[in-house]
Amino acid sequence: MNAQQEADLDDDVSLDDESDFGSDVTSGGKRTINQSKGGKIDVMPEDSLAPSDRDAGAEQEQSSSFPLNLSITIDKGAIGATNVIAQAQDGQIDIEYVHYYPRADLIDPKTHEASREAQDVYGGPTFQYLDGELQQMYDNYIGERGINTQLVWFLTRYVDYKEQREYVQWLDNMKKFIDA
Repeated sequence: MNAQQEADLDDDVSLDDESDFGSDVTSGGKRTINQSKGGKIDVMPEDSLAPSDRDAGAEQEQSSSFPLNLSITIDKGAIGATNVIAQAQDGQIDIEYVHYYPRADLIDPKTHEASREAQDVYGGPTFQYLDGELQQMYDNYIGERGINTQLVWFLTRYVDYKEQREYVQWLDNMKKFIDA
């Protein structure tokens, strides 16, 4: 190993201990569930304090679940399909967009031609700018199809379970790699 390679290894942060990294933690990858682009998580200094060490007068925030990004497709065959983009958290579903497509295959196009056709479809306005009565009707519409609070709570628990399972598998793989 030459001096340049040794210098590169010294600068390689992946070989450093986690305790050397300060308070910012980066999580996720392309297969991580429910992570926004970049997956940056900020750890606040008070997170490391035990509950008994915190100020007695500080308000305790209710623990809330993490937000789930939902993409819901409702396909009615020859009539067309809608793609509902929503975010769910704490049992609530907040619809952001409702897109109509003349064919369901345009929602997740598999060919270049279908992709180009999907880009030409008018997406409609942001959901919050729709008439309040229309918003309520669409909330009822998806609720009648089982997209409701119960589904959100199930998905939240499932995502947490799956993330934990993947983490344990990752730990096992790392142990095997290091032991080899």
